[in-house]
Amino acid sequence: MLMGLRPFQEEVIPAQKVAHHQLPEGEGRWKTVIPIIEELKVKAKKLGLWNLFLSKAHYPKYGVPLTNLEVRTPVERVGLVFE
Repeated sequence: MLMGLRPFQEEVIPAQKVAHHQLPEGEGRWKTVIPIIEELKVKAKKLGLWNLFLSKAHYPKYGVPLTNLEVRTPVERVGLVFE
């Protein structure tokens, strides 16, 4: 599952600038679905990198078979912001 983390992260970092450009100014920004984010969500789900914080024990349908300790480092890496 976490094998796809590094290649996925290499897509996420440049997508941050694209997302900023796709986000409109003003009130509409809070109601906008950013296209690049939606694309990345689909890829993350396919790679098993979506909802890593949900435990399989508590959410058998959606959770991942990792403990909080095991999921900490990957989640930290994915959550980094590079500008």
